[in-house]
Amino acid sequence: MTFNNEVFHKTSAEVNTQIASYFDVVDQAIKMADTNKKYTIDAQSSYSPGPPVQANSFTTFIISPTCDNTADLYNGFLRAQLNCKFHINQTLSNSLNDVQGCAFNRMWFGFKDAMDAVEKYVILTNGISIYTQNFAPEESFITACGVNESVKRADIFSRVRHKDVYHQKVHGCGCFVDWGTDTTTAELKIPLKIDLRRFLPLSNIKYLPAFAGKFELKIMFGTQGMVYCPCGPDMTLKHNAKALSTLTLPEITCEFTQIGDPITCYTSFASNVFTADTRTCTVDRQYNITDAYSVIPNFGIDQPIYNALVQRYMGQELIFPTQALSISPTSSQLAAGKSSSTLTATPRFIDSIFLLFPLKPNHHTVFKNPWFQSLQLRCGGYGNVPTVPFDTICKTDPTFIEICQNAMNVNGLQCGFNKDVFNSLVNDGNYNDTIDTYSH
Repeated sequence: MTFNNEVFHKTSAEVNTQIASYFDVVDQAIKMADTNKKYTIDAQSSYSPGPPVQANSFTTFIISPTCDNTADLYNGFLRAQLNCKFHINQTLSNSLNDVQGCAFNRMWFGFKDAMDAVEKYVILTNGISIYTQNFAPEESFITACGVNESVKRADIFSRVRHKDVYHQKVHGCGCFVDWGTDTTTAELKIPLKIDLRRFLPLSNIKYLPAFAGKFELKIMFGTQGMVYCPCGPDMTLKHNAKALSTLTLPEITCEFTQIGDPITCYTSFASNVFTADTRTCTVDRQYNITDAYSVIPNFGIDQPIYNALVQRYMGQELIFPTQALSISPTSSQLAAGKSSSTLTATPRFIDSIFLLFPLKPNHHTVFKNPWFQSLQLRCGGYGNVPTVPFDTICKTDPTFIEICQNAMNVNGLQCGFNKDVFNSLVNDGNYNDTIDTYSH
């Protein structure tokens, strides 16, 4: 079996024909009901080690068929819960837990996408490593940018919108925490649901047969990609115009913020007037993972058809179309004024190049518009890309937003960026002001 996007000994036409023929056989078997008429959703706990999994440790999930001859990877997912403690550097001046029936002392902690909780992962087949990703939060960030608004609103345990947690509607892949005048720490219990197709090499594998071997996913969960934000008025108060009009609300941070960075939040209340001040939250590195298991739907292709597939691929390789993402840092930091940095790489089998500009070294899933007045890539023998420099400020130049849409394939009539991504791309605020400097 070949599990690689670099197939040197076959032409692309041969590979595409072989891939299509395999999926055609399985799809036709399902369509003609040439299956055992069973669709079993099997849950298997992670192992080596099993839950609870301590910080900085890998745990292994089985993703091969477990109770039949074919696994439906497209509908498979991983389930886990991350448990840790948060700390805030200063308490509230007075209680804000019930103002007009709303809790203004509430914060949200979690992940914008459940995949952000994966720090590293390895895909193994028959015990042999075939793919390793040491920059899983960055991979998650890039692939999540193509998720549309409808999916982000509906799949609440896999991803979350800022407006939903700001108005205390759903916690998604995170949790709400109330803090007070004497509380500076609390336990976080964050539920995670990660679709198997969120792991880039698995995104194009719809059905995995048992004869392909034993596939495992080895994962290290972590808090590198964790973010937090203060909560504003809940939906009940927001729709009560009379009660809301009696309150004076200062501006607070209206974006996801990296754990360890300061935010502006409500800190005191008197005479219907709120006061906002900065606070900083951190989380313990001594977290653990519980309730970790893979949920893989299984079904059985009728034995004669399955045996024919086995015989066919005993004489030729079964090649799956996979995608891979490699991440490399540039040679130096970019500074204000005219600045440049170099990335030395030989492009092979490249479909897209993504540039991420973290403001701090600990930013793995929080990125803002870099506000370049002139941006251009000098790509050696490929020339300059694009041929005319462009700015990223988006006030008069449409090039930046169009190139971003092209890279994510969301510039069609039926799809587009979700609101959080769009706001981060067109943000023209001030980095020194934590109010409305949208990040994603």
